[in-house]
Amino acid sequence: MNYLKKELYQLIKEDDSLFEFIQNSATDGMWYWDIENPEEEWMNRRFWEVLGYDPEKMPHKASAWQHIINEKDLAVAIDNFQKHCINPDHLYDQVVRYAHKEGHTVYIRCKGLAIRNSDGKPIRMLGTHSDITEFKKNELLLEQSSRLSKIGYWEYDLGTDRILWSKVTREIHEVEVDYQPGLETGINFYTEHSREIISKAVDTAINKGEAYKRELEIITAKGNHKWVIAKGQPEFKDGKCVRLYGTFQDITDRKTIELKLKVSEEQFRGAFDYSAIGMAIVSTEGHWLNVNKKLCTMLGYSKEELMGKTFQDITHPDDLDLDLSYLNQMLSHEIDTYQMEKRYYHKTGNIVWVLLSVSMVSDRDNNPIHFVSQIENITKRKKAEDTLKEVSHRYTFATSAANIGIWDWNLLTNDLVWDDQMYKIFNIKEADFSGAFDAWRESVHPKDLEQAEKELELAFAGKKEFDTEFRIIWPNKSVRHIRGAGSVQRDESGKPIRMVGANWDITREKKAAKLEAQITTLKSKSKEMEQFAYITSHDLREPLNTIKNYMELFQEDYQDQLDDIGKQYTGSVIKASKRMELLIMDLLNYSRLSRPTSFDKVDCNLLINEIIEDLNAIIEQTRAEIKFNNLPTVSAQSTKLRMLFQNLIQNAIKFKGDKPPIVEISAEKVESGWQFCVTDNGIGIAAKDKEKIFVIFRKAHKAGAYNGTGIGLANAKKIVEIHNGNIWVESTSGEGSSFKFTLITE
Repeated sequence: MNYLKKELYQLIKEDDSLFEFIQNSATDGMWYWDIENPEEEWMNRRFWEVLGYDPEKMPHKASAWQHIINEKDLAVAIDNFQKHCINPDHLYDQVVRYAHKEGHTVYIRCKGLAIRNSDGKPIRMLGTHSDITEFKKNELLLEQSSRLSKIGYWEYDLGTDRILWSKVTREIHEVEVDYQPGLETGINFYTEHSREIISKAVDTAINKGEAYKRELEIITAKGNHKWVIAKGQPEFKDGKCVRLYGTFQDITDRKTIELKLKVSEEQFRGAFDYSAIGMAIVSTEGHWLNVNKKLCTMLGYSKEELMGKTFQDITHPDDLDLDLSYLNQMLSHEIDTYQMEKRYYHKTGNIVWVLLSVSMVSDRDNNPIHFVSQIENITKRKKAEDTLKEVSHRYTFATSAANIGIWDWNLLTNDLVWDDQMYKIFNIKEADFSGAFDAWRESVHPKDLEQAEKELELAFAGKKEFDTEFRIIWPNKSVRHIRGAGSVQRDESGKPIRMVGANWDITREKKAAKLEAQITTLKSKSKEMEQFAYITSHDLREPLNTIKNYMELFQEDYQDQLDDIGKQYTGSVIKASKRMELLIMDLLNYSRLSRPTSFDKVDCNLLINEIIEDLNAIIEQTRAEIKFNNLPTVSAQSTKLRMLFQNLIQNAIKFKGDKPPIVEISAEKVESGWQFCVTDNGIGIAAKDKEKIFVIFRKAHKAGAYNGTGIGLANAKKIVEIHNGNIWVESTSGEGSSFKFTLITE
């Protein structure tokens, strides 16, 4: 044994990390199965990761994977396992299909080795997985390409005398999918004349190493005559041919056309001269051998003038290399025909766009004779395409400027295609977009999803066009309002197969509509308050003043005649009248808040300093401490903003506890404005009172405990609403309060 191999075996026994490295790096999965306890099976992390599962959540049980493997492949694997257990020489090696967690198919090459006891009985099974999905995709793609081009392949192993035909080769021969050809039976498909040619070509390839390419005729298993190109390439080892392989192409359509052309040469000449499109016969060197009237008219030359030139002379330089490349491929029999769009120069120098279709005419020995070209003038179409591109560019620019995104949903495959604007509207990077309908569903607000999907179902059923509004949630949790419209496309039976539509962001319009509604509400409340203020100032104050004045006169004139109870009664009436007068004045001030005033730039730091100076007496009396720092400058009605802060600071001082008041004022940026917080260490507010304190005349504390009319926080709420914000309180009884409010300034 090589010393390095021996050394590696020893290291693996001593160091578990080496085994971990090998089993994670050398395979796409590893498993170890207890055959004596069939449900027990260990799978490494890579086993589950390749299939899209979290290894930490998957049990080490045989049943854990059996529901995601293809049933037919599972049957094959079980059969191979049983045969391998009986005969160690029978390899446990097959390709199976698993369903990935995300739904697509994963192709796995599964190999295993039974571990046996001293009696040779299998007791364990060690296996590996190799992900060959990409290989299988490429194999399927190659097979599809071969089928489209009608090119199959074949291989003859001289050592085993076995011939392999691809699916396309079998289809050309029209045999069953399990048909197994032999060298003789394969050659027998050729017609008698072609059989002699292919037999000689195969013999020469095997004995002399010469590759071959022949156009021959076969008779299929169903009795149909077909023309084919048979290509063969020998492979030698130690001077002896060990393998012969090649391609097999069905050219029946081409040969049919060629034969018809040879039989109908005279008809061709008539069609050539009077064709509605340009036609030309061109030599293999590029000279015009014949041109029809249509081509001369198209290019502005007489027949004699055009015949004196080569096609290279009038071809645009940028198109010449590709044209010549196609011609060389035809001359070398790599292709039979070609078609391309190219530019010719008109005699006047103008550009003429044409659709050029070229085929080659060969003699019986397959030697090229000349080319036949069909030339269709597509100048108008190209101009239309250029115009369409320009319009498309303008459309793209317009949709981008209007913030309109376009989407295309294939209902059969569930593939969803977005343009660049859609990614911007949904705030998603193209690299993070899955391209499936679920990507849209995941973005829609959960409360709007059911209705949006209902609108889609109605559109599919043909009951209405898809035209609705819904909200989406950006990855950063921001909520946007979206308008969606779409049109359903159907197949001939009326089944929906595709839907194309547009989305655009209407968040700004929604906010504007909400703001307009708030303004309308405020105007309505303002009118109500103005009416109320009128009633208060005229209908309530006059009788109240009468009561107060008469009671003061009564007390003054009859002071000596009243006993203590009488004096108490009259004093109470006078005090109540004064409180009522104060309450009416507060109501008048509350109603005046609705009067519009101009918005100014207000530095909240300067504003708070001014309020502290105004409240200096009560601050010193209560030893209150007002803290603030780095407050913003906002657009606001300065007088009302002063009233708001002053009211909250006064309340924080008024409703203090046993300790000196500490009031902290802070602010943070929020969407479209600022959020302020005024926090105190006072007596707090019970949970049941948090809402009513902002209602006019409603107090959280018993009457008489604290002076006030119960209108201060109602004023604060109204001022915040004038600034399109909200106000609320967070508090626990006995632990202080935090009054928070927003000002929408953008």
